[in-house]
Amino acid sequence: GGDSTAAAATTTTTTTTSTESSNAEVGPIPVGEPQGLKEGSKQHMLGGHGLVFRGKSEADNEISRAASSGDAQSSALSSSTPQGMEDISTAPKAKKLKIPVPPKKLLKTVGQAISDWSMIEDGDRVLLGLSGGKDSLCMLHLLRHFQRIAPIKFTLACATVDPQTESFDPSPLIPYVQSLGITYHYLSEPIVAMAKDKLQGDSLCAFCARFKRGLLYSCCRDNKYNKLVLAQHLDDLAESFLMSALHNGQVRTMKANYPIDNADDDIRVIRPLVYT
Repeated sequence: GGDSTAAAATTTTTTTTSTESSNAEVGPIPVGEPQGLKEGSKQHMLGGHGLVFRGKSEADNEISRAASSGDAQSSALSSSTPQGMEDISTAPKAKKLKIPVPPKKLLKTVGQAISDWSMIEDGDRVLLGLSGGKDSLCMLHLLRHFQRIAPIKFTLACATVDPQTESFDPSPLIPYVQSLGITYHYLSEPIVAMAKDKLQGDSLCAFCARFKRGLLYSCCRDNKYNKLVLAQHLDDLAESFLMSALHNGQVRTMKANYPIDNADDDIRVIRPLVYT
């Protein structure tokens, strides 16, 4: 809803710099005062790892109660929404968000990959790394579709890493993911600023990639997700193969399904777009 969006746009949090130090005492660093955040809002701090938005907001519950008494219209008008922005959670039923339906070609290749590599099983808790690009957004809607039609049951959530740089602002994803009713972890960390201080003999992209992956692993462990979905596709696997062969002399590429720690096997990384 509008309340949670306003809070997320004005608040950042510190994050532990190691996947093994998630219990360190860290807290939110306010940047301006959140506007319109009501007591009981479904927005919570995630133990030093950013913001997490869960379930329906209080405004949704108010609308449901008002609808049963025939007063939905007046309740919707009373909810606070930033000027120029439509509050999807409290909009009239005629203005429901249209959810895109994945094309059959994508459903076939992704479904085949999930089956061939046993990527998602009954009872899995799945976390999607959502950057906001076309690949990860496509993966989001594919997973939502399979969640509705698959004979197995699994939990789906998303996580976005905000590196706190002017060139990349993923915060517009917050209201969109909220409108889908999916639990969303917004992980904010000044990665670019830290790279300038700590980078030694490595590229900025490699440093950021490793740091982002560490944050996603920590988010999985803190919230008991056992599958981390990444949206690399067949072109990415081909490019990785050529780089490995030409630069390192090794015949290898990204894996479709593997544990991040062979000893524990508590979290597995899966890439359902490997055939796409």
